[in-house]
Amino acid sequence: MLENLFNSSQSYEINSISKEHGEISVIVKKGRKAFIVATVIMVRPYQTAIDFSVTTESVLPFDFGYSFKLIQKLYEQTDKELPIIRKA
Repeated sequence: MLENLFNSSQSYEINSISKEHGEISVIVKKGRKAFIVATVIMVRPYQTAIDFSVTTESVLPFDFGYSFKLIQKLYEQTDKELPIIRKA
């Protein structure tokens, strides 16, 4: 699912995929340059969590919220295809 998400967009280029570790690394090509690591973790049988980590290229030690906005965008895109299970 994540592989299809990144392959379908011209903004991203898949750097590597490690199915053994449940990780995919991606380079953001358009806009501000960034490096994304998406990790898929099985929490319970039939329940999976996705974690995104974003590193930006900047001369400053902060990115003015760009990483946060990119992570929110990625979660919105994955939410369209995967159901969210909320704990009560």
